[in-house]
Amino acid sequence: MIVLEHQSIFDLAVICAGSAEAAYELAVVNGLNVTDDLQAGDFLDIVDVINADIAAYYKNKGIQPATALIEAAERVVMAADVIIRDENVLQGNFIPVLENQSFFDLAIQECGSAEAAYQLAEVNGYDVTDMPATGTKLMRIAALKTMVVAFYKQKGLYPASGIIETIDTDYRTFDFTFDFTFY
Repeated sequence: MIVLEHQSIFDLAVICAGSAEAAYELAVVNGLNVTDDLQAGDFLDIVDVINADIAAYYKNKGIQPATALIEAAERVVMAADVIIRDENVLQGNFIPVLENQSFFDLAIQECGSAEAAYQLAEVNGYDVTDMPATGTKLMRIAALKTMVVAFYKQKGLYPASGIIETIDTDYRTFDFTFDFTFY
């Protein structure tokens, strides 16, 4: 496999093996460390496929991820964030967490799909099972289903499934008499 500009060993592992987990094996096979910077034009031996569906997807779509380029872009964005002084713009990039909102609630509200909960949690440094504290401002991610998001905004709906209600039960003894008739 030939390395393209700005590709990491993780990018190549996803392309050839369908999983970033293959990066470690790919590094060993090629005498590299997973943190080594690769040079465009280098040739690497490939490893066994872990997830054929993902590898086929990248191949069929002709997608060539280059995360080193993304990291460079993020550094530029971070520098731009320092320059921007408009508080309204900065506030628009964050989602305020309301009481008892889980990442699944926020994903439906802001992205239109519960599937976005994993990405929303990861981008903000949480596990999807964590309950973010009320008032926390989470970085916004792209909406998956804009019609669902528009519906929630239009109706003023803010799901909060983290509400835990304790139900007191009164345990009583009941006597039942059953009459079984067989035909």
